[in-house]
Amino acid sequence: MKFKLKSLLILSFLSCAALCFPLDSLNAQTTDTPTNQSDLTNLSDVNPIPEPKDIDSFDPTSNTDIQDLDEIVSSDFVDRLGPFYGTPASMSEIQSELAKLSAATKTNPALIYVIKSKKGLRLILVTSDQSSQSLADTSRDPNLFASRSLLSNSLASEEFSNDVIFKTVPEATSGKVNRFSKSFRRQVSDPSNLDSRQYLKPSQQLYDWIIRPLEADLQTKQVDTIIFVMSEGLRTIPVAALHDGERFLVEDYNLSLIPSFNLTDTRYESISGTQLLAMGITESVEGLSPLPSVGVEVPALASDIWQGQSHLNQGATLVKLKELTQQKQFDIIHLATHAEFNSGNLDQSFIQLWDQKINYSDLRQVADGAKWGENPTIELLVLSACTTALGNANAELGFTGLALQTGVKSVLGSLWYVSDEGTMALMGEFYEQLDSAPIKSAALREAQLALLNGDIVLEKNVMKFPNGLELSLPNDTGISRSTDYTHPYYWSSFTLVGNWN
Repeated sequence: MKFKLKSLLILSFLSCAALCFPLDSLNAQTTDTPTNQSDLTNLSDVNPIPEPKDIDSFDPTSNTDIQDLDEIVSSDFVDRLGPFYGTPASMSEIQSELAKLSAATKTNPALIYVIKSKKGLRLILVTSDQSSQSLADTSRDPNLFASRSLLSNSLASEEFSNDVIFKTVPEATSGKVNRFSKSFRRQVSDPSNLDSRQYLKPSQQLYDWIIRPLEADLQTKQVDTIIFVMSEGLRTIPVAALHDGERFLVEDYNLSLIPSFNLTDTRYESISGTQLLAMGITESVEGLSPLPSVGVEVPALASDIWQGQSHLNQGATLVKLKELTQQKQFDIIHLATHAEFNSGNLDQSFIQLWDQKINYSDLRQVADGAKWGENPTIELLVLSACTTALGNANAELGFTGLALQTGVKSVLGSLWYVSDEGTMALMGEFYEQLDSAPIKSAALREAQLALLNGDIVLEKNVMKFPNGLELSLPNDTGISRSTDYTHPYYWSSFTLVGNWN
């Protein structure tokens, strides 16, 4: 962050939706430059943040309560992962930072806090302070703003304060939100039900509660990038697949998820031309299923699509990961291997490398030894082939807290295990778009749209991409027919967490 935030997280978790590893604090940095979430300090140097107010007492007209927003949404992390310390950014600082990022990236980001409460679902929209720049200066996709009809049911009174819009949806009780969220996840992630559109009912209901009340404001303020800050039970819904009855949300906005604004390293650096370290496991190891498409995906990413190094099977070891990341020449780390989160026993959570399962202490040693949080930082960590614990609160906290203690600015992971070749399709297009897209969340959106629109297809074991690239899959994939990836099962599971730029 750029707000002189200092924080200490006693316990954090690392996961790819299903993967959750507690990591110790990284070494503190002493610098005169603005700090970010990986600039940690000793407990004696700071005062603890007071207990945050309950969302039901939130007053959008109060400058104090506006500043308490991140404290409210951080309460889940405080309760389960340990105390946070530091001073939250004021609303004017958040809006100023959004405006700076808008000017740097030619996008127009906004935060949407989605918080369950006794009075219904609370929605807080925070847009940038545009006093020093014109929205007309932003470079925008003309297809992002399709006309929409507004929800006709009543909403609680809305308030405007310094471009903060606060609304309550009384009918969206916590019980109803939880029920529809679970139904949505279950329906859209079921690989045996790809001919069904049953996911649309819960998807559209959640859209009506979360997005539709803010539609007019999003369009008026010409927002093209939404960063969600979610309550428990909502952090692992595939927001890209929220549906208004005609279109998916991803067709209109770049999307991403953060644990809170104060805990996100928002600094923007162009990712074009950076180096990739890609590791993957193709064979069955310790009883886990083989991932034959990884043998095509990993080398293609490091040579045909992006630039860097690739290491498969015997080359994908813990020693090799430590050695290569300590060289500080890689800005992106891509791990295409099995990972699992065991909600009952964190010691059994792991990422499978060739020679061993690496647990939380192993990952901590890698992050500490390579100083992922110090300049140059790791811009992006990609985890694929993850198993899942959808709806599990610990998995949610791990997913949204993934970048906090490793120092990684952004994490791309899947909310459920999609398919070997489906992951390759998404990843190939994501890296293809990453070189030209203004921000990482825009690259993800373009990749998801490529699958949704049927621009990536598998024909006779050949994956065909929009740019003409064709990748032949190995014969042992078990695929005997042509496949398209238009169903949200394939593309909506992929979520960007942390820095969206």
